[in-house]
Amino acid sequence: MEKLRFRFRKAGLLFFLFGIMVPIQVTLIPLYQIFRDLHLLNTYTSVILPQIGFGLPVSIFLFVSFYKYLPNEVMESAVMDGASMYRLFVSIVLPMAANIVVTVATLYGVFAWNEFIFPFTFLNSKSLLTVTLGLRDYVGNYGMTDWGATFSAIMLTVTPTFIVYFFLSKSIISGMTAGAVKS
Repeated sequence: MEKLRFRFRKAGLLFFLFGIMVPIQVTLIPLYQIFRDLHLLNTYTSVILPQIGFGLPVSIFLFVSFYKYLPNEVMESAVMDGASMYRLFVSIVLPMAANIVVTVATLYGVFAWNEFIFPFTFLNSKSLLTVTLGLRDYVGNYGMTDWGATFSAIMLTVTPTFIVYFFLSKSIISGMTAGAVKS
């Protein structure tokens, strides 16, 4: 939306950015009713769709902030050399935006991995439970908990996010700060 000029681009951007202001918890009851009416309760779709919907505003914000400071001269020279819009995007823009892509993928991968409220609300079947709901089963009734097994399970579920962040931390940090300062 930043580099392409069309009639309602600012209104479109504001529409998507409005989603940042909507708290997830406010949408639980309406989403539950919609998913119930569409027979999507107790399916992975009922967990995936809200993740996509609530992930779009921040993702769009990060990409627009990055593309705002992407030099027009680079893209103009590629077009003058005969590159199509597809070729321009795949060969020039996407490689330059690799840090943003890694940042958004990692950010929402970790968010989806740690998500509790949507699976807890929309899933009932034991076979569909996510990792965070599985951890809930380790806590016993009335505080009777096997803390050794609980902490082992917590470490097993937290370790993948630590490993991903350890290997991608430079890309994530540069992706989060891309577009923050004009160079």
